Amino acid sequence: MVYAVKDTSSLNQEFMASLLKLCCSFKKKEVNHFSGCQADFDSQLESAGELLVLVDFHATWCGPCKMIAPKLEEFANAYADKIVIVKVDVDDCEELAMRYNISSMPTFVFIKKGQQIDSFSGANAEKLEKYIIQHSS
Repeated sequence: MVYAVKDTSSLNQEFMASLLKLCCSFKKKEVNHFSGCQADFDSQLESAGELLVLVDFHATWCGPCKMIAPKLEEFANAYADKIVIVKVDVDDCEELAMRYNISSMPTFVFIKKGQQIDSFSGANAEKLEKYIIQHSS
């Protein structure tokens, strides 16, 4: 959203200050970029509570991973009240990649209440959104 202001009268300044405060109150949901040990990861899963956790196993050198990254940001905002998205770089967190048997990137793992409920590999945004809707309800 972009606002252009030409008149800087005191009334408009008050209005713009209020508008700015309002706009700043709508925070964009961030995707969690994870780097740490398995215990840290497990505590993140635990803190998600009833929310669906979508784990994106990716690599910095992976072209398809880079292509789908903006969609993950979009889904994090669109489904902010239903999901938590955690990005795991397989090169930084090899133990986690082995724990979930990751052999290709991107691989998306869906976890609810600490248990893996589904997964798939490939940068397919439509399929990813379908799985999010299916598993977050």
